Amino acid sequence: MAAVMKVEDLLAQLAAIDPASLEKNPAQTMEVLKLSKQLTTTLEAPIDRAVDYIFKPFSFVALRLAVGLNLFEHICANNSPVSSAELAKLSGGEEILISRILRVVASIGFITQASSYEWLANPTTHAMALPPIAAGYRCDMLTRSAMSGAEYLAQRSWKNPSEPRDALLQYAFNTKMNLFEFLASQPALFADFNLFMGATMGTQPIWLDWFDVRGRLLAGAKDDEVLLVDVGGGKGHDVQVFNERFGKEAKGELVLQDTPGVIGDIGDNALDGRIKKMGHDFFEPQPVTGARIYFLHHILHDWSDKYCLEILAHLRDAMTPGYSKLIIHDLVLPDMDVSEMQARFDLAMMTINSGMERSAHQFTELLGKAGLKVTGVWSWPDKDGVIEAEVEIAV
Repeated sequence: MAAVMKVEDLLAQLAAIDPASLEKNPAQTMEVLKLSKQLTTTLEAPIDRAVDYIFKPFSFVALRLAVGLNLFEHICANNSPVSSAELAKLSGGEEILISRILRVVASIGFITQASSYEWLANPTTHAMALPPIAAGYRCDMLTRSAMSGAEYLAQRSWKNPSEPRDALLQYAFNTKMNLFEFLASQPALFADFNLFMGATMGTQPIWLDWFDVRGRLLAGAKDDEVLLVDVGGGKGHDVQVFNERFGKEAKGELVLQDTPGVIGDIGDNALDGRIKKMGHDFFEPQPVTGARIYFLHHILHDWSDKYCLEILAHLRDAMTPGYSKLIIHDLVLPDMDVSEMQARFDLAMMTINSGMERSAHQFTELLGKAGLKVTGVWSWPDKDGVIEAEVEIAV
């Protein structure tokens, strides 16, 4: 069991950190955040901390209401403080309601209260005004579904969800559609979901910034074979960036795969002409065989092991042993001391599609069952990592 640190020890560790080092050292910044959270936890009385989480959901509720009224946009549009009365005129909301919402928002630092019932934008306010972030808050199907969790699981004898048509979302919305069918049935929600998904990488560097693409993937690649297949790659952001970084030095073909509907919505000039667009369901046999790289970004975490094994079996059958590489770009959870954000993502995936985030150990077990061998694991604290695998060759 990890020892509980004393307040004086935490303060001493924080005091020893050079503030100038934080800008150029992300790991140091993460350590400061971790120590700061530990300090808060240590200072809070246990009962106060326990009771606080009973009412914590109302912080999200206030943010969701503020997004619904476009309050963040209106506040950011002014360089000076904006009153609740002015915001009422701009948004159509009642003044007293706006004040009640923004009191909560200011208390958690998402806006600054300049004076009585006057509000000023800070950096987080500007983040909340970004269209992809606002879209994420409008996708409140996640929290609405999660709140039914205790009732749902009790009815199922507290068994881990594994079926995409029988997750918390389906229970909350009384549907048997899986997540993607459910989204497709509600165009406005689906548009918000897609917009938000484009921003989930946050401030983290993309995997191409830190992974040894040249040494581990491009070296040994055959010019006359497909270089990369982006499986379930959406509108092609990842493969487009890959082409921009390495297209001049890598000769093989680049393929983007997703469902025919998604592929059909991509504009003729949206992607580089070198990228081949292909409609494909990853639960069906993989039509591109012998590629150097098969790339899965935020795919496996959507599905329980049962369905991941179906996806992986089709990829294994298409891969050339000793040549093809599978690159999985997902969160890679530590087996101990998982951060709050990582743990939240895991429960979020359970909620919407009976999916899950996995540790390196869980990935290794899963891939082994699919006849694949893990050849490398790279992870970041609170950020997506990479699992590299290849076909297991029987000795």
